[in-house]
Amino acid sequence: MRILVISNLYPPYYIGGYELACKDIVEGLSTRGHDIYVLTSTYGVNKSVAEKNLYRLLDYLSFSGAYIIRNDLKFFLREYKNKAALTRVLRKLKPELVYVWNMERLSWCLPGVLRRLDIPVVFAIFDLWVLRSVNTYKKSGWLKCRNQKTSNRLKSVIKQKIKHHVDSFIPDYSNMQLPYAHFFSHFLKNQYVEANLIPDNSSKVIYYGIPRNCHQQRRLAKRTKAIKLLYAGQVMKHKGVHTTIEALSILMNKKRFSNVDLTIIGPRPLADYTSYLRTLIRDKNLEKHITFLDQLSREELIHKYLDHDILLFPTISEEPFGITLIEAMACGLPVVATATGGSGEILKSGKNCLLFQPENALALSNQIQRLIMTPHLRQRLKDGGMETAREIFVLDRTICEIEDFLVSVREKQIHN
Repeated sequence: MRILVISNLYPPYYIGGYELACKDIVEGLSTRGHDIYVLTSTYGVNKSVAEKNLYRLLDYLSFSGAYIIRNDLKFFLREYKNKAALTRVLRKLKPELVYVWNMERLSWCLPGVLRRLDIPVVFAIFDLWVLRSVNTYKKSGWLKCRNQKTSNRLKSVIKQKIKHHVDSFIPDYSNMQLPYAHFFSHFLKNQYVEANLIPDNSSKVIYYGIPRNCHQQRRLAKRTKAIKLLYAGQVMKHKGVHTTIEALSILMNKKRFSNVDLTIIGPRPLADYTSYLRTLIRDKNLEKHITFLDQLSREELIHKYLDHDILLFPTISEEPFGITLIEAMACGLPVVATATGGSGEILKSGKNCLLFQPENALALSNQIQRLIMTPHLRQRLKDGGMETAREIFVLDRTICEIEDFLVSVREKQIHN
């Protein structure tokens, strides 16, 4: 089957684990004999590039810009450029199915282009990006202006003509429904079904599984050096990184736990939040105990999992899933986490993790202390985590289930 994959970001230029997951699935489907093409943004290269089956053509709005609908020339030029690029690729490749991973911060017009296709469109939903886009649209003045009625007949006729033209750029998100989708967690599926964004019978939950090279053996030996804590992920407020710093400060005030270090790994897209964290670290005299590292490759990150003692997963918001959790568990790294959203489908308190409430730094410090003081508990969580990753979250199984789902959607479309 010839499949066009659309993703706002694609490795080696990416921000989080979901872009890596996209690449895993693309490569897995390719090895199963499907012709896979990827359309993505120019993020990381800053120019249009077409190489083999990869097209980096779309403009991407960075985190420094607000992702909103605007009424200015620059906005419409960007929408037109991305719409033209997608239309051109569709005409050239003539795919049998379009497989959408993420279009957030690309263009508001792209869903409208896909809606008019006579081939199936399947969404891989790993976070709330569609729901966020719908809510942003509903809060914008665009919807109010669009639906505002006038008693003047001439104005009404003119408005209808303008509306028809504008709708070719910006579809009506207020009544959007996804035709088909698979979700990375039941939490995500429930969010979209409750928002009436997809019929329950045209969607499926397929857990993401990690590659085999993520499964690594490690030894939990007694350390004579510092206890090493790890945070890996986007350094943003909703991820709760500040809670790890506050918890470390509480722990360090106890004499027997003065030799604990924290490594924070990941992209830092928001300068204000990064500045706040550095100020917090300075105020609590933790400069010698906290290290920031930029985003690492998956292979480099595996080495960090193996070199640390405890993973901290302090997310405040409803986490869509939690790839980092599975990778850490596969490496035998004990986890202390919040169980918000879809991450609760991975985390089992006392079996593969210890839990704490979001933004409760005291509770987090207490759970870290428990792990440091209780070797048999660390071993139990290590064994439980490795079993979770090995038995449930397997990439080969994920690719097989996704392939079956895509094929079934295509066959249903042909039959209809």
